[in-house]
Amino acid sequence: MLEPPPTGPPPPLKPSLVAVVVSLSAAFLACLALVHKARGAAESERRLAALEASLATERPKPAEAPRADDVKPASPQPDPAPPPATANPASTPELAALQASVARLEQRVSELSRIAHASIEDEIAGITPEDLWQKFQMAFRDRLGERADTLLRAFLKHFPNDSRTPGALYRLGQTELINGDFVEGRQFYEQLLRDFPDSAEAPHAQYDLAKSFLDAGDLAEGTTRLEKAVEALKGDPYLQGCALYYLGDTWSKRGQPEVAKEYFRKVVAQVNPTGSLKDLVDQAARDLKALEGR
Repeated sequence: MLEPPPTGPPPPLKPSLVAVVVSLSAAFLACLALVHKARGAAESERRLAALEASLATERPKPAEAPRADDVKPASPQPDPAPPPATANPASTPELAALQASVARLEQRVSELSRIAHASIEDEIAGITPEDLWQKFQMAFRDRLGERADTLLRAFLKHFPNDSRTPGALYRLGQTELINGDFVEGRQFYEQLLRDFPDSAEAPHAQYDLAKSFLDAGDLAEGTTRLEKAVEALKGDPYLQGCALYYLGDTWSKRGQPEVAKEYFRKVVAQVNPTGSLKDLVDQAARDLKALEGR
């Protein structure tokens, strides 16, 4: 009688059989790795061969050496002519003028360096007004604004009654107004008008003073100054025309249209509309028309 087959989990493998299975698995994985490596090497060799073939087709062929029969003897060439003689560079007028300019520049640099290390009072001790004014002009040309301003102040201090003093006062006042210092700028202008009322700079100072008050919003003082400037500027048609126009504009802003119209009419009637004054006259005509249309 046959016995029934055993039930339950299969019996565990023997240790020797387990070792055989592990060894076979490792060998199989190693074979796979070798196969992949071999395929990669073959692919690399194929690509390398293709690249070499491509380079071989693009490489230019070496030029053939000429045959002896084709080589012609070179004909003798005459010796090159010597270059033409030139004048001595030191003797040319252009170079002499350039050397003189360089010498003057070096002298100016040396003077500026010396001046930078000395005070103005030490520099101008015993100087004449002509030389001091020349120093100011040189500083102005060299765009040394601070030095030019200091030299002008020194000129006023040492030579208050010189014929160039009104010009110094006007230039200092103009500079300070441009820099926004209305107090000191007006002081220079007031000194000019007080001490040199008949100078050529006085009418321009009066006009600049008036404009400074108008720009600051002081319409009353600006109007008074402009009325004085109109009389003083008879010799300057441009500034006189500007003063007349600003008077009309200022009276209009002050709520006096009838007075404003009178000044605008003077601009249209008295100012010659040529050059830069044409725009001024045209603007006065427009402003007059606007006031009359109210």
